[in-house]
Amino acid sequence: MKVLFVLAAFVAFGEGLAAQDIPVFRLQNALEAKVELEDTLYSFPGGEEALASLQPYLNNGQDVGAEGSWSAIRLLNATDHTLRGALSFCMYADAVRLFVIQDSSLIDEQFNSRFTTGRSARLPSFYQYLWLHIDPGQTQTLFFQTYFQGDTPEGHYRHLSIHPVLPTVNRMIDRLSWQAFYSGLLVLLAMLGGLVAWIFRERVFWFYAGMMLSAALYFADRYGLLGLLGQFPKPTDPLPTLVYALSGIVVFTGLFVSDFIQMRQQIPRYYKVYAWFSGWTAVSPYLLILIRNDLQMARQITDTCLGLWALLCIWPIARLAWKGQGPARTLVWPFGILFAGGILFLLGNSDILPGSFGLRYSFQIGLLLFSGFLFLYGSRNFKKDSQS
Repeated sequence: MKVLFVLAAFVAFGEGLAAQDIPVFRLQNALEAKVELEDTLYSFPGGEEALASLQPYLNNGQDVGAEGSWSAIRLLNATDHTLRGALSFCMYADAVRLFVIQDSSLIDEQFNSRFTTGRSARLPSFYQYLWLHIDPGQTQTLFFQTYFQGDTPEGHYRHLSIHPVLPTVNRMIDRLSWQAFYSGLLVLLAMLGGLVAWIFRERVFWFYAGMMLSAALYFADRYGLLGLLGQFPKPTDPLPTLVYALSGIVVFTGLFVSDFIQMRQQIPRYYKVYAWFSGWTAVSPYLLILIRNDLQMARQITDTCLGLWALLCIWPIARLAWKGQGPARTLVWPFGILFAGGILFLLGNSDILPGSFGLRYSFQIGLLLFSGFLFLYGSRNFKKDSQS
């Protein structure tokens, strides 16, 4: 969509920044696609400077603190119809407060937070959305007070865009519908795994059921499905639900792989290393938060550990399959499918390959094929393969 903007001159910081001197973004057409505003957004050097500019428009006794990152922009509706949109901020923004100035008056104040805003008052997304409403010919000055996660690079502070409301909501509905369907399939596979475990008295299928339930919880939280059911995450919990789900995936997958290929009997020395590292990968986020209280560092170390752990899972399967062990050969194809799905997801996510439904969800599709293949063939052949 074609949009034009005009940058106005800044006054000296010592005298404060008047609302009319904030850069203007001119909206010339209807909101039919995403409009980027980051190049026009003005960032205040500090909260005190922002409050000096905002103070004349605040009501008497209205208490506004200077904390957080402050920015502002002026939007001019140059069309002949009312523009309604959803303002979107960086996903690392934990909370955003908006002050809307029009005709020298404060006409609106909004607040959105992943911690305190109820699910009925916000869109089910990791991104913070606030609502935009501008009549034809009107100019609004928007002040943003944004709270970012610790150690967020300053480049993220300028992320601001306008989205058309209906396409944005429809996109979320499509995503959540797929995630609900997908999570339901994983839960169904977990129930079938539990049923097989109960019938054949084989604990390996309990581990399989745990894998599927943990994966269902992970994807449901990652893509916002849990946000429809309650308040996630809690303000008192520095770790999101998906971290607990990841721990479950590591624990149950580790138990499943080692039990299925009889790792403890076949390669006992490797089993000790694998068991120790799996345990560390599962509990490291909680220990790092407890000891260092640094969520960003905990995430980086955990991601590294997960990558190394995945390699530790693949190596014994490949080695024992090369030697002709039946259970390991059964796992080769499922893990190969899962690995291929993960690679395609990374290539699509990094824009190396053009984005499409298949690439966006290739890892989830790979996990589903992995699960179905493993369940159908592994459960049928487990007893015969384990004797080879």
